[in-house]
Amino acid sequence: MNEVLDLPIAVLVAFVAMNAFAALVQGTLGFGFAIVSVPFLVLLDPRLAPVPQLLVQVPLCAYLYWRERRDAEWRGVIWVTVGGIPGTVLGVWLLAVATGAALDLLNGVIVLGGVAALAFGLRLKRNVGTESFAGVLSGISSTVSAMGGPPVALLYEGARGPTVRATLSLIFLIGVLLSVVGRLFADDGLLMRDVALTVLASPPVALGLWASRFLTGRVEGRPMRLGILGLSALSGLGLVGRAIATW
Repeated sequence: MNEVLDLPIAVLVAFVAMNAFAALVQGTLGFGFAIVSVPFLVLLDPRLAPVPQLLVQVPLCAYLYWRERRDAEWRGVIWVTVGGIPGTVLGVWLLAVATGAALDLLNGVIVLGGVAALAFGLRLKRNVGTESFAGVLSGISSTVSAMGGPPVALLYEGARGPTVRATLSLIFLIGVLLSVVGRLFADDGLLMRDVALTVLASPPVALGLWASRFLTGRVEGRPMRLGILGLSALSGLGLVGRAIATW
């Protein structure tokens, strides 16, 4: 906790505000928490991310799934999770052998490639192959950068809002738990500072989730699709930009 108290007050205020806004986005679209918060927080102070955002997504995703659980697509949950297990293992291995810049660049290029393909008319059919492959990519991204959302969200970009939110939330909940376990075995593990920041982030995250209830009915159809593509593109550009800045 002392390491958190040593951070400037302005930085902590920005941390709290960004977590509230990111939870509002995820509660509305079904994903986006890490995409919105991690790049900004890393630039603000590298100690603020990505592990606290990974940890706080456990209760966040659990609540979102429970809120719209009747619309979850269970087949997708199963096969994305099957792919997420080797993806998490690969992510832990990459944490040990690759530089942070190389990982950011790899993730960014993968996400931007998917966004470009969908923007130009490619439609991914959800089946065992595509769901498992999305799970592998999501497992890698979630473990190394806490941004596991885009590979799976792009697979569901044409689905109804409740289906997207319920299915992605359950997928992310399982994936985040796998990534947390993976982080425990990584070189740095989990620090007490990360836990303290997670506790600090929890109230604003709850506030953002509560506020998202008033927006979910406004993002059906085209707004949902544009939101998914836009946030995924933002994620990819942020990762590539961070890779270039830190190379």
